[in-house]
Amino acid sequence: PRYVTAVAITIMLLCSTAEGNCTNVVVVETSSSTTHTYVPDETCYAALPEGTWTSHHRCLDVGLETITVAGPSTLSSYDEDAQELRRASILFVDWLNHEKGGLTVGDRRLGMQLAWVDDAGSKTQTANATARALRLGDDVRFGVAGYSSKLTEYAALQAQADKMVMVSAGAARPQIYEDNSYVFGFLPGTIGKKRDLYSSIVEIAEETDAKWNASSSIDERPCGSMGCRSTLRFGEIGKCPSQYQGVKQQFFGDIMCEKLPDDDASKNDTLFRDMLIRLKSNNVTLLELNSLELSEIHSITKIMEALDFNVHALICPAMVLSSDFAQMALFGWWQSSYILDGAPWVETHGGAPGEYSGMSSEEFARRYYAAWRATPTYRAAAQFAAFCALSQSIELAASLDSQEVAQQLHNISLQEFYGTIRFGLTGLVNMPYVTVQAPGVERRGLRGKPQVVYPAQTSSAPFVFPKPTWKQLSCRIKHACFGNGQCTVSGGCECDKGWFGTKCDEPETVHELLSISQNESGKIQKLLSMSNESIQELLLMTGAEESAEPEDVIELRTFAIWAAIVMASISLVMCLWRGCRCRSRLVVTLLDMLAEAVSREDHDAIARARLRLAICGWSRQTTGSLVRGIRQRQSEESGISLSYLLSDQFLELAQRRSGVEDPTFYELGDVFFSKDQGIGALDVCPRDGRIGCAFVDTLPPKYRKASTHFLSWAWSYKVSTVREALESWLSTQEGTRAEDVFLFMCFFVNNQYRLLVDKSTIGTDVLGATFESQLKRIGRVIAILDTWERPVYLTRVWTIFEQSCAIMMGIPVTMVLPQAASLNLLQEIQKGTEGIITVQRALTHVDSRKAKAQFPHDEHLVKEFIDSKIGFDRVDQQVTAFMISFIGTVIEGHLKAGVAKMKLALSSLSLCTAQSLHKHARNPPRKKTVLQFLAGDHIGEELKGWQSILDSGEDVSKLTSGGSKEQPDPSGESKQEHDPVLDEIVIQTRV
Repeated sequence: PRYVTAVAITIMLLCSTAEGNCTNVVVVETSSSTTHTYVPDETCYAALPEGTWTSHHRCLDVGLETITVAGPSTLSSYDEDAQELRRASILFVDWLNHEKGGLTVGDRRLGMQLAWVDDAGSKTQTANATARALRLGDDVRFGVAGYSSKLTEYAALQAQADKMVMVSAGAARPQIYEDNSYVFGFLPGTIGKKRDLYSSIVEIAEETDAKWNASSSIDERPCGSMGCRSTLRFGEIGKCPSQYQGVKQQFFGDIMCEKLPDDDASKNDTLFRDMLIRLKSNNVTLLELNSLELSEIHSITKIMEALDFNVHALICPAMVLSSDFAQMALFGWWQSSYILDGAPWVETHGGAPGEYSGMSSEEFARRYYAAWRATPTYRAAAQFAAFCALSQSIELAASLDSQEVAQQLHNISLQEFYGTIRFGLTGLVNMPYVTVQAPGVERRGLRGKPQVVYPAQTSSAPFVFPKPTWKQLSCRIKHACFGNGQCTVSGGCECDKGWFGTKCDEPETVHELLSISQNESGKIQKLLSMSNESIQELLLMTGAEESAEPEDVIELRTFAIWAAIVMASISLVMCLWRGCRCRSRLVVTLLDMLAEAVSREDHDAIARARLRLAICGWSRQTTGSLVRGIRQRQSEESGISLSYLLSDQFLELAQRRSGVEDPTFYELGDVFFSKDQGIGALDVCPRDGRIGCAFVDTLPPKYRKASTHFLSWAWSYKVSTVREALESWLSTQEGTRAEDVFLFMCFFVNNQYRLLVDKSTIGTDVLGATFESQLKRIGRVIAILDTWERPVYLTRVWTIFEQSCAIMMGIPVTMVLPQAASLNLLQEIQKGTEGIITVQRALTHVDSRKAKAQFPHDEHLVKEFIDSKIGFDRVDQQVTAFMISFIGTVIEGHLKAGVAKMKLALSSLSLCTAQSLHKHARNPPRKKTVLQFLAGDHIGEELKGWQSILDSGEDVSKLTSGGSKEQPDPSGESKQEHDPVLDEIVIQTRV
């Protein structure tokens, strides 16, 4: 590499001209400061460390002249934010080139491609990486910045020095865009974020007051008698930066700040508790948690619940949209409900489709997820919008000149799904932030999406204000009034009509039976304890005649006894009514509901099922473990949908990822399962809880369900081979839809990150048990042959092993071929005995000892299992016998198809007499039609023997009883002379 670098430098020096004078931004970083200087560079070669990475995304197969947009990016180390910006750039370029048809620049159509030079996440390397990127070639016409405000600052300085337009979707100080006229930022400033967020809270508070003032009494107001707006008092726990104090005071007047210590060790629950007590005592109703780790926010909300410190709104900047926030909410952090944040864009952002892209937020998110199996954040949307604005400005300028394009960018007003893009005099986009609210407790368990709640024209959900009290949220999480009422601010239940009880769990009929007043109940209890004499005395005291008959006394006591029995019965009914809900049959039903909800990823249904199980005494930890177990089992048993494999969506994904029109699955494995950028590389595996999951786990539920067929095949097959073979198989399955078939296909259903990346291994015992259990569970095998001539299938140890196991277990195997190979096989069989022998030799050459696998460890593992459990010779014999059977099946099916057509022809011929047949045989049109029907069928050359019969006018009726005809004998007796061709046809007919 040192010599290659030296040669490259020499060539660049030799090729430099007087026009190549450049200016490099040199950044010097010390322990106390970072400075930069401008250094002339006649070579235009910016020095970078040896081995610095460069990445390209080229414009393939579009037939257009291309321009390149280049810039710095963190390539040598994993940076999630930088990766997201690159992915959004690639998504835009692929859309521009392949769907929009490229850029229209005057009368030219231009394609776009991308290039990045590694900035190593370093301020000192960013400027030189930018310089190198912008000078990679004459086709580099514009720049794109990386992520991080510190890095963007020096990339912007270098772009300005090179007088080249650069777009940036990374965070940066507004001053950077004011000072550099060629640089444009697409993330609005943080001051604007604060202002828009606070403004939305004030506006919703005023709306709430207006709504309740017009329709309710003072006691019913949600924020109390003083109203919401007048009681908004701002408090903060964090660093309390001075640059935001003016904005806060503008909206809320006096503010209270609890400043965090610089020492992280001092941050603990005791400190947070003391801060919260002071904030509560000062009547703070709007609390912002700033500059805190998510674990610290989690602790603070728990302490707020314990203190019963309720606020109208809780703000956590830069947290609500994070994946960690959603993950913690998923696993029981219900105190995160309805927390607020501000963002320039979220996936649920409403509004009209973009003017340039034509995409809505939903469509952009869907495209991004389809390409990268990841959910886009506002960074990806900003990057895509930046390329939209750049492309439109290029087209409006009808030029690639940076000065003219910059002028168009300054004047642009472009409505995109991201928002309205305007710059004005500065280079920082001037667009409002939206207010985002975390999902509430009734949607807990969602890997759920925060919703846009303000402004109204782009909102996707109503603004929940004021925030429910902790007791109210606790009521919802514990029992939610069993769905028969509403949780109140005090944590109680306000029951719907027809329901009673503290938890709204008593229906009206039972409540009426229990509504005997305590006075009446006391009388019955007293009567039961009285003797007959006492009752008689009671009757005398109440005016009863002394001569009252004893039957009256008995009747009164009987009434008291029956009343007691009724009360006891009612209590028993109540117990049974409550207990019946948790009988085993109901629990089984709930478990089935839970499994079905997990398979559909219906998080609302999961939450409901878990809640009902909780009513039956199942703890949240138990149901949580149960959900994880269900996900694990369903993942392990999942098959990939045949409809997905045959779809254009999969084909486009395979071609785009591999860059090959018809890739093999080995080629797809390299790009589908790369360590950092593979499909599912960053997703949690439901089987072991580690990062990196199987391809099938990344698909929507409709494309992954329990396997219905096991697919035996080889990774060396091309995508077209597998798709054609499966289409051929599906066409033979009457009444079967592709949507109902789910294939256990190792490439998709096994976790390749464990096998290919982590190199995990298993023993022969585990291999045998696992494979046997999968085959038993699925019960049907489809085996794909790539061709009948020297098929790869019979040279691979895995496919031979799979075939042998299926045979031994008595599991039916269907062998299929792609259409072209199938037709070729039939043509060979039509040659007769010679062709059949050729096919037999090709398909019965099985030698499991010499079979190979892609990885030596796999080959050793499978062969060790065969040798110790089955035996090589037995495997060869089993597979050979099966292949012979397969050949017979093909011939039989071929003959049956031919015979069906032949019978149809013979039935029509039998309507004619011998004379009329002779007449029609000499009638060219009729004879030609019949012969075309027979000879056109692929039953074999022997059918053409019928032509001589028809030409001679022979009596066809004699042929229907056997394959012979009478010939006169010299002795005068008739003899039967056998025609072997006719004998063969008759034999085939009788089959």
